Amino acid sequence: MVNDSKNEIMEATRKALAKHSYSELSIQNIADEFDKSKSLLYHHYNGKDELLLDFLDYMLEDFENKAFTCNCTDDQEKFKAAAFMAFKLPEQDDFLKTLIELRTQGLRNPDYRQKLHKFEEMYKQKIEEILRDTAEGDLGSESIEDISQFILSINNEAMHRRAIGKEVEPLEKELERYLQQLSVL
Repeated sequence: MVNDSKNEIMEATRKALAKHSYSELSIQNIADEFDKSKSLLYHHYNGKDELLLDFLDYMLEDFENKAFTCNCTDDQEKFKAAAFMAFKLPEQDDFLKTLIELRTQGLRNPDYRQKLHKFEEMYKQKIEEILRDTAEGDLGSESIEDISQFILSINNEAMHRRAIGKEVEPLEKELERYLQQLSVL
């Protein structure tokens, strides 16, 4: 698929999913947001789930680029940007609601579940990699793997809370306290 067409399809999918829940979403809803014909969607995808699984890959790749790309001058800043990524996503972004909508499909659909697990593993590995580069001294009884799992869990909860309009400041403070206690901040 030509990259421009794919980007247009992915953007149309994002817009449609922001307006409709997964169960309400149809190829027609996506076509309504797409400047080209509905038949082009069917040319590239056999149905809604195939398109949404590709969209999930696209979305998570975009997220990875945003979460782990910063104008940081040192490893400490890079770690902090990655560790607190869910707290820094733009409020008006439909990303959180869209991601949570697709995450619910992982409850019943193993294809969604596999992609979401792969993403979580990638996030943990990136955190572990940065931690190995930045951690100075003893982390106490905590392993780098345990720390990265805690960071992932806090960020997952922050994404859920933000998506439904709940406060995340207590979570952010707890994550900061935990990382300061380990001397990684």
